[in-house]
Amino acid sequence: MTMPTSRRSFLKRFGSAISLGSFLSQATTPNNQTNDGWTMYQYDARNTGQNPNAPGPLSGVRQRWKVNTETSIYDSPAITGNSVYFLTSGGMLYALDKNTGEGRWSIQLDDDYDGSYSNYSSPAVNDDTIFVGSGDQRLYAVGTSGKIKWKKGTGGGIFSSPTVDRNSVFIGSEDGKLYSFNTQSGAKDWDFDTGSRIIATPAVSDNRVFIGCAESPYQEDNFFAVDRGSGEERWSFIAEGQINTSAAVSSNSVFVGDQSGYIYSIDKRSGGVNWKTNLGDSLSSSLVLTDEFVGAISGSTVYTLNKSDGSEVWNFTLTDDYSSGRDIAASNRAVYVGDVDGTVRGLQNGIEEWRYEGAEGSFYGVPAIVGKTVYVGDTSGSLYSVSDSTTRTKPSPATDSQPSSTTPPSSKSSTIIDTKTDPTSSSLLTQTDMKGRDAGRSSPSQQVATTISAQNSGSSGSSSFILAFLQTTLGLVLTILSIIGALLGIFLKWSKINDDR
Repeated sequence: MTMPTSRRSFLKRFGSAISLGSFLSQATTPNNQTNDGWTMYQYDARNTGQNPNAPGPLSGVRQRWKVNTETSIYDSPAITGNSVYFLTSGGMLYALDKNTGEGRWSIQLDDDYDGSYSNYSSPAVNDDTIFVGSGDQRLYAVGTSGKIKWKKGTGGGIFSSPTVDRNSVFIGSEDGKLYSFNTQSGAKDWDFDTGSRIIATPAVSDNRVFIGCAESPYQEDNFFAVDRGSGEERWSFIAEGQINTSAAVSSNSVFVGDQSGYIYSIDKRSGGVNWKTNLGDSLSSSLVLTDEFVGAISGSTVYTLNKSDGSEVWNFTLTDDYSSGRDIAASNRAVYVGDVDGTVRGLQNGIEEWRYEGAEGSFYGVPAIVGKTVYVGDTSGSLYSVSDSTTRTKPSPATDSQPSSTTPPSSKSSTIIDTKTDPTSSSLLTQTDMKGRDAGRSSPSQQVATTISAQNSGSSGSSSFILAFLQTTLGLVLTILSIIGALLGIFLKWSKINDDR
């Protein structure tokens, strides 16, 4: 015989269903990331630096295309759909075709740029908007058509990169503040004062924003967990050195490195230290976080550590030239490092699988991995697309190719790029970009670009749209269920109080 269900039993079961729905919502909703892109500095809002959907180059590499701006590139490109976006040190934002390197548009962010500062911020893309910081103390929101939507000032230069999470964009400034802006309107939600300059990129996870700052830590805390919605401090931590690099977040822990050579594992909720490991030299990269390890570059060596106890998994020594700008990224099978000698390496289990040589400058930005291709810029002003040698390619056209887009309606100095993809060079120069060229730099020698990839992506756009629609619908339904669950929780407490009377 079926027993009648009590009110409390029903509420308990319904509450369990709501909790399961909330878990599924977190598991199926992307963190502003798509399977075929690399949309922000360290891939996602948690700054993992790993694209788990991409294999990366598998067996040797070849250059698909190269585009030169003659202005140093210190940041990392953002890739979404068929577009690549990147910022030069002179403040010129470019949009290229991902498969051919053909220019679509460019725009000078600061009309008054005089060469007195360089730009290091990497762009972040969310829907139809590109967010990027500038040394002119502003955060810019630029439409994917090349038109500036809004710009907001801070109290210092911005060398941090923006992190986008849902309807908010977070960024640090040299004025020592962490800012939260609305992605649509640009309205400031809040700012949090750390007390010293910020050049690291925020990480966001479970309604908390994690950020480190750069000054001496011996008097005040220099790593913070801040409430995502209110901007209030949740906990803080004192590292043994300055924190110039970005943290990475797993399900339970925050990993961060400092300039004294330590990597820390910190409990995400309490701020307590799980472990710390000293690598010997100051960190010259942000962290990369995979299922197996946390990785970083210390001095001239790549280290990977066990996430549970900080013990070494493997290491790999790069060139002897020490640099504070090297960076690191990962696919679902390998680690990728751009080096100061103009080399990109693919490493697996501490063994070099392949290398790309021949760049005219040094690599400082995080390599972006999409599919079997690595995209990375160098100090000569070139952006490279380096792909698996098995990727289908076709010869570069010998004639000039014009981008299909038109000049975007903008009051800023926005130009269409004339990209030459002939067999001897791939040049990408505009009159406005010449204004922002590094002073005293001679034009780099031309490098042969032998192949341009021919990739079929016709079906990926519609599939991504359908997936995004289903995820959005599911997220809305589960949000409504969560609200109902919260109301039922209040009702249950009220019922318990009345039953106890």
